[in-house]
Amino acid sequence: MKDYHSIRLNGGCMDGMEISVPKDDFQEHDVAEKLSEIRGNPIGTEARVCDDIANRQRLGIIKYGVTVEKSSGDFRDWLQHAYEEALDMAIYLKRAIEEIEG
Repeated sequence: MKDYHSIRLNGGCMDGMEISVPKDDFQEHDVAEKLSEIRGNPIGTEARVCDDIANRQRLGIIKYGVTVEKSSGDFRDWLQHAYEEALDMAIYLKRAIEEIEG
């Protein structure tokens, strides 16, 4: 059984999240260096994803007047909405693949 090292993230959009890394794969000096670079805020691609999430939230507030947390709908409604979004994503992915393949 693998032994894991837990790391709690502080700041940014992943504040409070805890991640587990197999101790065999854990390079403490690398982790400390990377965490000191970001100082609680994501960098690179992760930062752009966080920006996209914040922008989507702003758009939702403008469009619906509330955040997802405050909106109505039961659990089934949320699952249906997510399912429909996943179908849209599959269509976009298939279209991109077809374009690449020519």
